Amino acid sequence: LCKADVEKTRLLKAPEFIRLVHLIREEEIEVARGFLDAKMLSNPEEWLAKFKSSLCSLGYSPAQNILDEALRISGIIIGREMVTASLHGILSAYKSIREAECSGLRKNNGFTDRQVAKVHSRFGRRCQAGKAIDPVELERFISGLVPAGRGLEQESKHLRHLVEQECCMEATETTSTSTCTIEGILKVVRLYRDFCEEEAWRREEAAIESFGLDDDLTARLREAFFTFDTDGDGWLKGQEVSDALVMVFPKKQPQLQQPLHGAPLIQTLLDTICRDGEKEGPLAVNLLGLLQRAKDSACIPAK
Repeated sequence: LCKADVEKTRLLKAPEFIRLVHLIREEEIEVARGFLDAKMLSNPEEWLAKFKSSLCSLGYSPAQNILDEALRISGIIIGREMVTASLHGILSAYKSIREAECSGLRKNNGFTDRQVAKVHSRFGRRCQAGKAIDPVELERFISGLVPAGRGLEQESKHLRHLVEQECCMEATETTSTSTCTIEGILKVVRLYRDFCEEEAWRREEAAIESFGLDDDLTARLREAFFTFDTDGDGWLKGQEVSDALVMVFPKKQPQLQQPLHGAPLIQTLLDTICRDGEKEGPLAVNLLGLLQRAKDSACIPAK
């Protein structure tokens, strides 16, 4: 997206959108060529694991049946000792998966088949039977589906409000429960996802203006963020933060690694991550956090 936005307006016009599509296809070709390496073709287990990983990095998240069908119709044969594949076959598999996911998104109102399956697996039987659902459980589940808002107070309050608004709440002196439909839960997920994206964009724009970033630097920071956010959850973890900053500011690499209070500067920055919002597991930053880290590490001069 950053490479396609040649005018740095953060909006894509028709020619830039076409350029974006070309860039995506070029990336697919480059990734696909890596699966024709003779050593990798001789290790079917490793080949399939890395192929699945490449789908995630390209933005695809197919259900197993979609993946199996794509491999079948593309002519890719995964034997016990050897993988038989061609560049055309791998690109055909990508195309099949892309079209299947697009069809699923249209059918599921913007949700992937995998996301819908998760909701059905967790709540389907209870919804069908009209059984009560703990709102806290529902909030935690939705927060897992939309990790961009995890640990952020305003987003958490809005999610609680959506659950109360869209699901039938029943409260007693000690507990509260809700009865929902699958459609109602998916509606909450969609509204919450849209809210998180809008809030993240608003915060990022405010930070960009506050830090005095020019369009070129902003584009490079965004590109670095999405390059290292390999699982697409909206967070960079641990070393990924340092790698992203070094990608944008290669001449600052020694500065990012220099000791500060007995530890490398980048580690000191990660240890103060809590003000950007906390995430279960390793310390992490979202795009706003990356902007703040760049500012704190003196990569961006004071305004």
